[in-house]
Amino acid sequence: MERPNPLLNAWLWVPPIGMAVFLIIVAQFSFLAFHTLAELFSIVISFTLFTFALSTHILSRNNFLLFLACGYFWIGGLDLVHTLVYTGMNVFMEGNGNSAVQFWLSARYGEALLLLAAPFAATRRQNGYRLTALFGFIAVGLTGLILSGYFPTGFVPGKGLTDFKIYSEYLIDLILALALVALFRREHGISRDEKFLIAASIVLTMCAEIAFTFYVSVFGLSNLAGHLFKIFSFWMIFQAVVISNLRTPYAALQASEGKFRRLFDNAEVSIWNEDLSAVYRELNRLRQDGVHDLREHLESSNSVARELADMVKAVQVNQATLELFGAETEEEFLNWSNNRFGDIETKIFIDAACAIWDRKRIFRSEAEMRTLDGRVIHVIVSFPIPETENGFHSVPVSIIDITQNRRAEETQRRLATAIDGVAETVSIYDADDKLVYANQALRDMDSVMLDVLQQGKSFEDRIRALLHHYSPADAVGREEAWFAERMEKHRHPGEAFELTRADGITLRLREQKLPDGSIITIGSDISARKKIEEALRDSEQQLRLITDALPVAIFYVDAHMIYRFVNTLAEKFLARSTEEILGSNVREIFDEETYQRLLPRIQAALSGEVQEFEPVIDFPDGETREMAFSYVPHHGFGGEVAGYFGLGIDVTERHALELQLRQTQKMEAIGQLTGGIAHDFNNVLAVILGSLGLLSTNLTSGQNLEQYINLAIAATNRGAALTHRLLAFARKQTLDVQDIDVGGLLDGMDDMLRRSLGETIDLRIQYSAALWLSRIDPGELEQAILNLAVNARDAMPNGGRLTIEAGNKIVDEGDLADKRELTAGEFVVVSVSDIGIGMTPEIQEQIFDPFFTTKEVGEGTGLGLSMVFGFVKQSGGHVVVYSEPGHGTTIHLYLPRSQAVTATPRAVAPLTLARAKPGETILAVEDDPSLRQLIESMLRDLGYTVYIAQHAQDALQLLPKLPRLDLLLTDIVLPGGMSGFELAKAATSDGGSLKILYMSGYAKGALEHQTNMDAGAELLPKPFSMEDLGRMLRKTLDG
Repeated sequence: MERPNPLLNAWLWVPPIGMAVFLIIVAQFSFLAFHTLAELFSIVISFTLFTFALSTHILSRNNFLLFLACGYFWIGGLDLVHTLVYTGMNVFMEGNGNSAVQFWLSARYGEALLLLAAPFAATRRQNGYRLTALFGFIAVGLTGLILSGYFPTGFVPGKGLTDFKIYSEYLIDLILALALVALFRREHGISRDEKFLIAASIVLTMCAEIAFTFYVSVFGLSNLAGHLFKIFSFWMIFQAVVISNLRTPYAALQASEGKFRRLFDNAEVSIWNEDLSAVYRELNRLRQDGVHDLREHLESSNSVARELADMVKAVQVNQATLELFGAETEEEFLNWSNNRFGDIETKIFIDAACAIWDRKRIFRSEAEMRTLDGRVIHVIVSFPIPETENGFHSVPVSIIDITQNRRAEETQRRLATAIDGVAETVSIYDADDKLVYANQALRDMDSVMLDVLQQGKSFEDRIRALLHHYSPADAVGREEAWFAERMEKHRHPGEAFELTRADGITLRLREQKLPDGSIITIGSDISARKKIEEALRDSEQQLRLITDALPVAIFYVDAHMIYRFVNTLAEKFLARSTEEILGSNVREIFDEETYQRLLPRIQAALSGEVQEFEPVIDFPDGETREMAFSYVPHHGFGGEVAGYFGLGIDVTERHALELQLRQTQKMEAIGQLTGGIAHDFNNVLAVILGSLGLLSTNLTSGQNLEQYINLAIAATNRGAALTHRLLAFARKQTLDVQDIDVGGLLDGMDDMLRRSLGETIDLRIQYSAALWLSRIDPGELEQAILNLAVNARDAMPNGGRLTIEAGNKIVDEGDLADKRELTAGEFVVVSVSDIGIGMTPEIQEQIFDPFFTTKEVGEGTGLGLSMVFGFVKQSGGHVVVYSEPGHGTTIHLYLPRSQAVTATPRAVAPLTLARAKPGETILAVEDDPSLRQLIESMLRDLGYTVYIAQHAQDALQLLPKLPRLDLLLTDIVLPGGMSGFELAKAATSDGGSLKILYMSGYAKGALEHQTNMDAGAELLPKPFSMEDLGRMLRKTLDG
């Protein structure tokens, strides 16, 4: 039910009305007395307001009324001065009227402003002494202005009130109207009754001011009415401040008593009242008897302690006590309690008696007590210790059962110990936002603000302290906004968030609201991780700057074939942005055909194999590029392949330049080769030409011509050997591998070597008696030894010793340390050593390069040592060179050992020519006239019927006309657009048994590689002798 408006209470108006009647009567006799009494009434009320408000504020906590009272104290002071300087008083200033008006205006301005400011101070904590000093300073300042003459004139004798005085009254009324609005807009800090009373006071004050604006003389009605309105106004203030401050504590006391009674009866905590007066008196007697240490006295005599304990009488208990101790009625409990002191109760009694003895204010202790049914419970016993004997007649004792708490505390203690051991910071705030728990990690981190990490401290206090001590980076310059945001996150926990403090610590905070409304906050110090992440970002940025500056497409693909990194060049090639590429599968980037070509390489890289390849790729940017790719597997911490790094170089332009370079080098090499071949062939042709000339000259003389014929044949063989070497260098010559006895081969070469090297060379050949067989091409080995021997001779222009040795050698891992070109195995080693000029390291690095020679132009092809190296490598062996300038050279040929027991027999050339059988007919096709004439002569000498054709077309026209044809002998390369292969195909198109024998200056291997020549076709290589021709013809015809 709503309380009635206090202004409607008739008794409220009786005192001011009575005072007004009294003052009106006084005014009939003396207006000065009327004025003095009216002002004193308001002055006394002002001082009374101040006294009551200041002394009762500790109980009422009414900041609004305290603010008003402190202000009205100084308003009363100004009114007192106004009264004393009023015309006719003549107390300490000349009463000319102006000073009194000035003090009056000062007081009214102060009162109006005070009433306007008071509502705004209602919700703020006020300090009475500071307010008093502040308002006193203002009052003294106004007084100083008046006394110094700086305050505006308010009254002129003989003329009356000035405009300043009149307009001030209007302004004061305006301020009071604003104060009235502010009063009713304030919702907190001002009670309903106070609002009505203060509002009435403001309205009455406004009426007084309006009345004074009609002031004519001190005896006028307006002056009388103004002072009466002021009396009513101050009476309302008095009611608001004094009566409220008296009534509120009294009402609170009554409410407290009733509340305490209800609390006592209905409290869940055990409470009873005890009469300890007898104990108090006994303790005083013991003190008078000279007992100084009560604890020692009671503990030394158990009977004395029991007697003293029996003096305790319980006089009143609540329901919770009966339930705790298992009593049915209060009487049952009281009878039991007055005889309850066993051993455990006596101990707690001694502690309580010592607290009374020491005159402590309160006793509180944990103890064990026994219930009516014999149970032992853990409790907290507490009671206030009275200061006088009368207080001991009824002492309220509270008993809190902490049996379950003890168990819970033990569990909590173990939990807290566990949480204190974790690295994360942990705090728990209850539903009221008060701190319940903070672990050791949090206390260590926030050691400078431990005061807000005490139990019971609010979360708000902690955040304020955080702003003060560790202002977060995102709070600088916006502290209040940040504070509001942080509180909102705390009240409504959501996603985890990060907080970076001024001390450099970055925390990742996770908050969760528990079912009971409490909030747990867990913080992880991620500062180190942040620094690592920042370093990684810097490193990644630097890496990207570096990779973007390289002319290489760099990318990283994980184990799922997803792009995780690409540099700028890779972006360009793939014609997509980094955002589009990253996270995409390789298959999504390339077309299906390109993807399928790359897939085996990707799979191999993801299986741990390094991949290097040079494909031609159609890129998404529309360009076709020759690329050099390297895929390098990336192994994770566990050894598994986590992905691969890809490096791609566009070698399109490089290949084009290399092709140009190779063409240039080829032309240069061809020039070198041409000079060497020309030199060698000139020598050959010189011998042939000279021999034929001698034959022509001596043909009619009858002299012995065989020597000239032999010279021409030998020169021809040298020319054939030169072409043979050229073919071997081109790797078009197939090796004729046999199991040979190297020692026997060296013996067979002895005479030839001595004739070739000359008399200035001391040749020594030696080999092991138990020399292994070697699997090698004997002809190539002879040529290699000859080349090495000739080079050794040339290195000793003045002659010297040349040693050729052969021995067995097992190469193991220990031999490989300083011979990187070797591999482990069993070898027959042929060593050629000279004592010549030797070679520099620079020359040694190039001696096996094709066309490299130290001889003059035209004196060598530069193919000799290159052929030796190629032949040995092709045979599965190795070449090792030792040489120093001025100390000669040794070249070791490591030839693979053969596991055969006996050597392959050497072929023996037939002593007789293979001739034709009767009637055998051959069609020979050769475009070179001289060679065609020679072939015809050789075939006729062998007994064949011969037909000759220059071109393939001539041969095709001749074929139908021949009565018999057993074999077609044709050159492969023919003029006229038809090759020997095509001629042979046309000649055998009828399915006949015509045999085919091809002739060519090209090696068979080259022809098989470059043409469609059948691998089983017979080939007669040019140049050839009559013996070679006859043998191949018989082989083909008889095959």
